[in-house]
Amino acid sequence: MADALESSFLRLRRSIEQAKVLEGEIRTFNKSAPYTVIAQKDGHGSKDWAIILRSEATKSTWGVLLGEILHNLRAALDNAIWEMIHLNNSTPVKGISGFPVKRYIVGWDKGRLPGAKMIQGIHPLAAAVIKDAQPFEARHNGGQPERQSLWVLNELWNIDKHRLLHTTIVATEIKTLEVIAHELGVQVWVTVNKGWTLNQEVELGRVHFSVPPKHPFLVKFDGTTRVAFSEAPTPDLDVRGLSVTEVIACLGNDVVSILQALRTIAMM
Repeated sequence: MADALESSFLRLRRSIEQAKVLEGEIRTFNKSAPYTVIAQKDGHGSKDWAIILRSEATKSTWGVLLGEILHNLRAALDNAIWEMIHLNNSTPVKGISGFPVKRYIVGWDKGRLPGAKMIQGIHPLAAAVIKDAQPFEARHNGGQPERQSLWVLNELWNIDKHRLLHTTIVATEIKTLEVIAHELGVQVWVTVNKGWTLNQEVELGRVHFSVPPKHPFLVKFDGTTRVAFSEAPTPDLDVRGLSVTEVIACLGNDVVSILQALRTIAMM
């Protein structure tokens, strides 16, 4: 069956198209150097100044596009369950049949909606693929279910149904931070802060002058920025600082792997 899981792969292709649009907009945004760098003194006549980076706000429309990508990825999995049940000459049950995402193994056989019940009627080989993909399996391999991509996808998808996911600019690397004083005999020491920050206004470093500067000075900055998630939507889902495009690519790759495994079984 060359068209096995057709609806799932149509949704998958749509999510890839949307991801390319988002990636392109973010790339253009980053190339525009979406920030300004200013110097801020500690006090009147001070020798010490802070170098501040103020980033522009990211586009709120990205939250909408991000939600559409997440929805298509998650719906591709649910569509696959319904089709796999039909292919096994069974009938899916509205409100029950779907792709389960279980954090704890107890949720596979017990609870309000056990994972095993959600895929009832599916081929045993397909059931094994779905169970192996569960977040609780990560714990068996020394990992954390909350870091497993299927759990992340499911949580972000659920959150997006209630509100937009927020993004921000993250300064990931400071390549150059230089201060040039236009006064003879003035010595300048620059201390660069390490790491990245999620704040829309961040202190890149500190400047100490041998004497308080009387004239304007030049600040040269060159660095790398990325668009990242700005929050931990839930205590168990801390995606703060993670690149939006990298997270989407990771989630998409894992959905592809699951769908390809299921399609192989469907074509047997």
